[in-house]
Amino acid sequence: MMTGSLETNPAPKSRTAKACESCRASKSRCIFRSQQNICQKCEQSGGQCVVRSKARPMRTRNIKPASTASDPSASVEREFSLNLPPAALPNISKDVDDLHAHHKEFFGDESPQADAHYSNNGVKVVPQREVTLQDADALLQAFRKKAPFFPFVQIPDNATIPSMSRNTPFLLLAILTSASICDPQLYHQMDNEFRRVLSRKIIIEGKKSLDFLQGLLIYIAWYPIHTNPKNNQSFMYMNLAISLCTDLGLDQEIPNHSNFNSVDTTGLFEGDGFTRAAKRAYLGAYYMSAK
Repeated sequence: MMTGSLETNPAPKSRTAKACESCRASKSRCIFRSQQNICQKCEQSGGQCVVRSKARPMRTRNIKPASTASDPSASVEREFSLNLPPAALPNISKDVDDLHAHHKEFFGDESPQADAHYSNNGVKVVPQREVTLQDADALLQAFRKKAPFFPFVQIPDNATIPSMSRNTPFLLLAILTSASICDPQLYHQMDNEFRRVLSRKIIIEGKKSLDFLQGLLIYIAWYPIHTNPKNNQSFMYMNLAISLCTDLGLDQEIPNHSNFNSVDTTGLFEGDGFTRAAKRAYLGAYYMSAK
């Protein structure tokens, strides 16, 4: 048993705790000799040996906010957002006055007077609003309740607002417009947005697709003629839908692929024929045009 203790002197360190800039850049060992202020590499190369007195600042890393990482619904929320610009409500005072004059002429002077007076002073403007994912989902669920009354455009049970906004955006816009009829101000803004997109995409840019045809059919099927009975444009929209059927080749038994250079064929073909959705849309256009 050894009772003594061995004392060993630690070997002198030949490497400093900090490397010079030259060795740090080349990622090589920085070795200093005794008490010299220059390392071996800089001495051999004849370069200037510089050692920082302060540490370099740490690089910042891009970290996602905790709210997004912990809440997966936040990313889904960003998948859909519909900004509706301000819209001027139609002034119905003249229509009401004309209707009252017609009733007075038909029923005589004893006809009941109008309960409210509509002033021509000023125009009411609906402020800008944003249709959120929750708002759009509520409108989609409301539309599903009346969708069976028009079976020519079917919405899959697993369809969601984000998936429809990616695959069938115009059809989704038509659905949201038709479902918002219970809110007159929201419907007025949605209707303006629908007609704006319709004019730009189909009439000005000449876009043609099954998505546009299905959206038009939904809009026509629930066309709210009572909101503006003096300006019924449903026949114009119906003619546009019939033209789309012809441009998509749905009036032919077998699709001619050489005629679809300027047509978006998404969801239009299935093998050598048309898809069931395309056939349903054609039957819907025929049904409404024949009424």
